[in-house]
Amino acid sequence: MRRPPRVMTFGIVKAVTGRADVPTVTGSERGDDTVRYARYAKPRSDVENACQHKTGGFTFMELVIVVLILGIITMMAMPAMNDFFADEKINAAADAVVTAVYYARTTAITTGVDHRVYFDVAANSFWIEMYTGGTPPDETFETVRNPATKRDYVVSFSVEETALRGVNVDSAQFGADEYVRFDNLGNPVAIGQVVLNYGGRQRTITVTATSCEISQ
Repeated sequence: MRRPPRVMTFGIVKAVTGRADVPTVTGSERGDDTVRYARYAKPRSDVENACQHKTGGFTFMELVIVVLILGIITMMAMPAMNDFFADEKINAAADAVVTAVYYARTTAITTGVDHRVYFDVAANSFWIEMYTGGTPPDETFETVRNPATKRDYVVSFSVEETALRGVNVDSAQFGADEYVRFDNLGNPVAIGQVVLNYGGRQRTITVTATSCEISQ
């Protein structure tokens, strides 16, 4: 006997869920014409639909806002960064002077020969010399070698390649001279100080009979 055609109506599902989806026929296994509709998920909310369609990357406007924020932060941090680097440079220059003074004193003791650190204020530089002979005012000196670089122990704040370029030697006064000299016992012939300046920052290196200290 020929079965009558099945009539499947979507209206019921649409009335309940708001969607006219295709129903699922599950009664065929029992040989009847029962049509059962599948359980349908609750319709998505506007928020869920917005989240579903949102892409994973940044929009152009978001990138522009991030760049602007980073630019503002960088501009605000620039003065502090400049101050930091200026302090680092003047401190490094002062350390270089102290290192030279201690090396000259130590070498004078170990070799038993007078050594001195000579400061050239006009050239913003200094170097270490060893006494080679003669009597005042005709004494002769020879520039010593820097054990670290294997070159003459000369430090210039005016050379393009140096990281300390721009530091000024404002003054160097040891008695009547612009150098500090150590005898074979490591005693300074005259005490005094060197004043360095960079960007309005000043460091004073004071050499006494027993020490070499940095002050602001």
